[in-house]
Amino acid sequence: MPILLKAVSGLSPVAQRTIRLFGTDEASVEQALKGLKDLYPTTSIGYYPNFPEVHVSFSAAGGSEAEAQSRLDGIEAEIRRRLDPYVFGTDKTRLEKAVGDLLLSKGLTIALAESCTGGLIGHQITSVPGSSDYFERSLVVYSNKAKKELLAVPQAVLSRHGAVSQKTAHCMAEGVRKKSNTDLGLAVTGIAGPGGGTPEKPVGTVWIGLSSSRGCKTGNFHFHGSRNQIKVLSTHTALNWVRKYLLDDTFLFSR
Repeated sequence: MPILLKAVSGLSPVAQRTIRLFGTDEASVEQALKGLKDLYPTTSIGYYPNFPEVHVSFSAAGGSEAEAQSRLDGIEAEIRRRLDPYVFGTDKTRLEKAVGDLLLSKGLTIALAESCTGGLIGHQITSVPGSSDYFERSLVVYSNKAKKELLAVPQAVLSRHGAVSQKTAHCMAEGVRKKSNTDLGLAVTGIAGPGGGTPEKPVGTVWIGLSSSRGCKTGNFHFHGSRNQIKVLSTHTALNWVRKYLLDDTFLFSR
């Protein structure tokens, strides 16, 4: 684009930016952005799904590149104001990079206990260069035997509540944090399908646990889609939990 602009006279520099969201849907984004075009009539604004995220893309022209970028700054500030809880980055910033940057800035470390995600969270985190500064380990505890041997999840918990339960997610998160001697322990256990579901725990049922020395938060989710989609949604949701905690540690005690 810069080369084309230089080659054609009379064209104003155009700058483009994308805001990346997770935890919301297109309909909600559309509602939140209502009236934004009226505030910035010379700006192009659009949104689109990029599973499992939603991206808001916007562009502006100016007399110079600096002026165009300045206009984008104003638009971005307004979009962030309207969609702040879901914004994790811009342009090419991936969620795992945003989480890693926060861990690094706070000097904290994390360890993972993964069941239904099968190591996908660890893969995402370690795809970021320098992640060894804050990432200690990921234990793929797929079987009940592994959960007991590696994380000390009590047999009584597994027998009474099952591997996919609040109690097990709690024990997994606490267990991996204590055994790894890290600041945070993140655990995921669920049913990715296509089989294995029951009326009480259908396919897509996932429990996430996040542990720190101050306490442990657990949450239940019901995802839909293929096996891979459920694994991706579980991974993104778990990473987003860490992001929320690092931005505001009272998240650990919120409902």
